Amino acid sequence: WLDALPDEIVTTWPWANIYRGWALALSGQLDPLEPHLQHIEEILPPVPFHSDMMDELHMQVMQCSVLAIRAWASRLRGDVPSSIEFSHQALERLPEGSKTWRLRAVVPLNLGLAYWLSGDAAAMAEALTKATEVSQSEGDIQLALVALSILGQAYEMQGKLHQAADTYRQVLHMADEHGARKAPFVGLAHVGLAGPLLEWNDLESAMKHVHKAVELGERGGTVDTLQGAYQTMSMVLQAQGDIAGALEVVQKAKELAHRYGLTQMVAQLGPFEMRLRLAQGDVAAASRWADESGLNADDEFDYSERNLYTTLARVLAAGSRHEEALRLLARLQETDRAGGRINHLIRLLVMQALILAAQSEIEQALSVLEEALSLSEPEGYVWTFVKEGEPMRALLAKAATNGIAAGYVARLLAASEGQAAPSLPPSSALVEPLSDRELEVLRLIADGLSNQEIADRLVIALSTVKSHVNHIYGKLDVRNRTQAAKQARELNLL
Repeated sequence: WLDALPDEIVTTWPWANIYRGWALALSGQLDPLEPHLQHIEEILPPVPFHSDMMDELHMQVMQCSVLAIRAWASRLRGDVPSSIEFSHQALERLPEGSKTWRLRAVVPLNLGLAYWLSGDAAAMAEALTKATEVSQSEGDIQLALVALSILGQAYEMQGKLHQAADTYRQVLHMADEHGARKAPFVGLAHVGLAGPLLEWNDLESAMKHVHKAVELGERGGTVDTLQGAYQTMSMVLQAQGDIAGALEVVQKAKELAHRYGLTQMVAQLGPFEMRLRLAQGDVAAASRWADESGLNADDEFDYSERNLYTTLARVLAAGSRHEEALRLLARLQETDRAGGRINHLIRLLVMQALILAAQSEIEQALSVLEEALSLSEPEGYVWTFVKEGEPMRALLAKAATNGIAAGYVARLLAASEGQAAPSLPPSSALVEPLSDRELEVLRLIADGLSNQEIADRLVIALSTVKSHVNHIYGKLDVRNRTQAAKQARELNLL
């Protein structure tokens, strides 16, 4: 629409340029945004158009709009301090009144997102509550639902899974009531709700919401929604035993982040990919990443880097560098306790307990696990424990023997057994067992389905099926489908 306007309007009319600035920022097109913002500042008159107060207000709103756009773009670039600073500048200069309500909602919305990246859950919730109140009072359903969706993330960070899920469901209900079910911004609630559903091990429902988030994100070109959806989709695929599919989705997310120059998102995806590599058993790749990153367990770090160092702790533990990993985990836990980030803290305690168990410090491991269980039981955490596999099952069994959180531990053990890969017979010649998803593909191969038919049946990409087939051939030491089916029957896998 802006491109359809005459050049003399586009180049000289401040509001047309401000609208273009928002369009560039919201769609993640950051490279052309900075020169465009400089152009806006050049064409904005240095003084009010006239002497009356309405024109002075008009000028203030335009200047605050530029600050708000800069705040939004700074956050997308990963410059959180600048985003927070620009947001506060805009709020301080923004006049009260009915003409400024939209910015009084949008700026706290961005401020909440920036506090999210800084790890300040309390400030995040406060800013987003303000954004919700302003937008609801003015009848702006879009801003209200966006702010509520992100407020759910604040609750989730605080470990309040049920409150988070209720908030996301409230968004979806309100969207239905206002005929906004297919609006792009509703994708934020879908991807948000997928998080607690995954944690509660409801993988089918989680994937449905993720697919809806991707659909709406692509419709609206909203990069934030797509990035969150891709990351959550990869975690659900991991939970389903499809590590190859999860890595494929991470690659999509990386391509999207590179396309829009979103350095912060690129930085987040590196350690995320390494955690998947570790889940795949590829310790060598994760160790190379750690060595090339130059990270050290004794480095100073801030919240924006916690994903890097949490992943480093996992890599160190996988490489049997237990003391370094425990030292790093202790520092990470200290910051999460101070910030009230219970969701993160639970995961760190689980890692710590497993490392202590690996060192045969069983009594201490059970003590740490007991704290993790006490924090997670009220909200029904499941996947955080289940994803750790056999080492966690063994530790939970010891907890059950010691009478620790007996009912909850029993539920976790039952869920863990449901995730366990089928055991192979003692006579198996397999060096590495097949994953659940690989066994599923193997059965379909034996049934005579083509790769495309398998992809259609399992609702996954053809390239993912090919990757599974190659892994199956390698693990069974065969070269074709006939040999794979024959070998599988001999090993009692079918």
